[in-house]
Amino acid sequence: MKILSYNDDIAEHGERLYIKDRGACTCQSGVFICDQPEDLPDLGPGVYLLVGYSLDEVAMLKETVPKGVLERSGFVSEDNFVAHDIGSRLQIALERLMPHEVQCRIMFLDEFKSEGNIIFQMEWFGINPRLNETAKRWHVGQAEKVCSPYVKKLAGAVSRNEAVRFQLVLSTVKQIRVLDLLDGLPAGAIRTSSHSLRLPLFLFVLGVQRLLT
Repeated sequence: MKILSYNDDIAEHGERLYIKDRGACTCQSGVFICDQPEDLPDLGPGVYLLVGYSLDEVAMLKETVPKGVLERSGFVSEDNFVAHDIGSRLQIALERLMPHEVQCRIMFLDEFKSEGNIIFQMEWFGINPRLNETAKRWHVGQAEKVCSPYVKKLAGAVSRNEAVRFQLVLSTVKQIRVLDLLDGLPAGAIRTSSHSLRLPLFLFVLGVQRLLT
């Protein structure tokens, strides 16, 4: 059994602890796997999914499991950097948690590439009434707040070792956390705003009708 030490703390294999500037961590195969990289970049407004995964487990699976089985389970990347594979499996699991009328997707931020850590950003597909839009499109920076409760539910399911966690790809995920940098907005901000815009319009039309009569 490998034992790790950090400052004055000693951790055994599988033990979890909190490390400053790394977040929640797990002692795994002689290394700490944490939910955020050593140098977390400055992130703009948005909803992010931070993932820490085991490079050793990925390498072991790719060495011992037949290629056909790996591909059917979702391991399609040629090397051991499996951010897109993990993101794809998380997306499938997320879609099972969302109502049909809500469309959110998990996007990998390639500019924040780091071994053993992944930063995903949530996007929401719809019409933002605050922007006077008439057609649906993908949004980041505010409107994806709608996705926050669903991705938090997903992260919770993975953390609690629920069924989704036992998929081959997601079994390599050891830490996962939602970083919501839109905390000032309610989850229903976009849906609510569409109703709030209707009231001034209704009052305006009512006023015009009174003037005409």
